[in-house]
Amino acid sequence: LRLGEGHVLVRLNRAYERVLSRFADINLTVTKQMRGFLVREFGVSKLRVTVLYDKAASQFQPVEAAEKRRIVERHPELFEGFDASSDKIVVSSTSFTPDEDFGVLLESLVKYDGLTDPGLPRLRVIVTGKGPMKQQFAMPCTRPVCRGPTSSVPGS
Repeated sequence: LRLGEGHVLVRLNRAYERVLSRFADINLTVTKQMRGFLVREFGVSKLRVTVLYDKAASQFQPVEAAEKRRIVERHPELFEGFDASSDKIVVSSTSFTPDEDFGVLLESLVKYDGLTDPGLPRLRVIVTGKGPMKQQFAMPCTRPVCRGPTSSVPGS
């Protein structure tokens, strides 16, 4: 939150959501955790909260091996040291705003890197988008944050 938890607008919005969420016919969330929060913190009936898991649209499918090789060949600057037969490409887009915490992605990559299974594929992570916090996100990515399966993460 850019304004901070104690800011009058943040407090007013929280009170607004707390009161009105109880009157909604249904509340939709994308996680069980948010469902639990609404029930626990806002007093919403469990029967009035439904979890709709976030899922990619059907046109987003895994890339076939031949297409992956073509992508790697077309963009050598992004895929130096990349093994198209075994390494995996992870693509994510963002607006680089405070409500999108990409620190979670970085923390997850570090945890993945700490796993000891030698069968895990190396990852090439590509983050696209524009926004006010792009430089803040890019700074930790300019140096290697991982040494194992994620060591091929590009710096920019």
